[in-house]
Amino acid sequence: MIEEIIGQPVLYLMTNTNLTTDRSGIVVILKELSEVRNPESISKINVRNLAD
Repeated sequence: MIEEIIGQPVLYLMTNTNLTTDRSGIVVILKELSEVRNPESISKINVRNLAD
């Protein structure tokens, strides 16, 4: 269903549910990068600065 909605092939789908907290999570790994409506709104992180 995800592939049909976003029009991208899904490589992996990982889910986890914690019955104690009643929380669930889903991580979807796509085969290709998706287009975004506003690429300027995505924050850019300089990985080299993370080590400092």
